Amino acid sequence: MTRTGDPRTPRLIGAPAILTVALGLLLVSSAVVAAGATTATAQQTDAELSVSVDPSTTTVTPGERIVLEVRVENVGDEQSTGPVLDLRMLPEGWTVVDQESSDATYRPSTDEWLWWELDAGEAGQVTLTVETAEFQEEASIEFAAHDAADADGSTTVMVDEGDDDTASGIIGDGRLLMAGSALAILAVVLLAVGSMLWYRRQSTTDPEMDGTNESV
Repeated sequence: MTRTGDPRTPRLIGAPAILTVALGLLLVSSAVVAAGATTATAQQTDAELSVSVDPSTTTVTPGERIVLEVRVENVGDEQSTGPVLDLRMLPEGWTVVDQESSDATYRPSTDEWLWWELDAGEAGQVTLTVETAEFQEEASIEFAAHDAADADGSTTVMVDEGDDDTASGIIGDGRLLMAGSALAILAVVLLAVGSMLWYRRQSTTDPEMDGTNESV
């Protein structure tokens, strides 16, 4: 009896099967690379954020409050997704006593304001009231904004220390008024004293003035 083959001998994988497996692996690798490239490209947009600040004043004295109107605008050509406004730097000792916005949401955990999106040309606004503290001549407040696609912008507003000239002027004017009044009173007193002395002197030389004149 002739054997056609030993069943315990493993069969060899044919060339077509090897090529099929290799082609499948190649397709999977290409898909992974393409997916990674697509994800990276999706993060790049033509959105561009601009931050501007309009302070109620740029000259303050310690303890005074200043109102800051902060505007975040998408000046790019595409929509900005998830823009965030961050108060990046505030002088030491200065505190935010109030902040509000009609179109943004405040996130306390990160101390940031966020918008869902800003279309091209659209802007959002946040109003902050800051109480100042002691500082040396000049202080800076910095704001920054960024979005999910890494579009960003920032701005810095400088605040100078005021000399409180108005109060000094009021005090100076008051002192001048008091000095003028005192001089006027002194002049009246001197005039009255001078009049009395003149009257007494005249009385001693002219009997008619003191009523001692006797008819002959």
